[in-house]
Amino acid sequence: MKTSIKIQNRLVGPDYSPLVFPEIGINHKGELDKAMAMIDSGAEVVKFKTHITDKEMIPTNMKLGDISDEILWDIIKKYELTEQEEISIQNHCIQKGLIYLSTPFSREAAGRFDEVISKKITKDLQITPEDITGLN
Repeated sequence: MKTSIKIQNRLVGPDYSPLVFPEIGINHKGELDKAMAMIDSGAEVVKFKTHITDKEMIPTNMKLGDISDEILWDIIKKYELTEQEEISIQNHCIQKGLIYLSTPFSREAAGRFDEVISKKITKDLQITPEDITGLN
């Protein structure tokens, strides 16, 4: 039985040191400089979320209850990165020798990875359990 997996060139399993990586997600608040600083935190892997707001949700005035008084649409829209910013981040990760992961929140966001691959940029695509709920 296989007891390890490989993520890019990094082996993960009981015989290897733990692989810990920060969930940067949207904590960069849509600011490229802040995202770059988070990448430089010293981790081997960084994980983002790829949002294209108008492709993943319909405009809404819904708020997050006690979490925030801001409208959800406005939060996601404000924190999304452009495709060019994502490419810059991925190139920065490659230059640093880091593994870049991201969860796309729409088909179009996943399509950005196809475009990025065609530009010869290394990436991994993460699908979370929440993304496959209801599939048998």
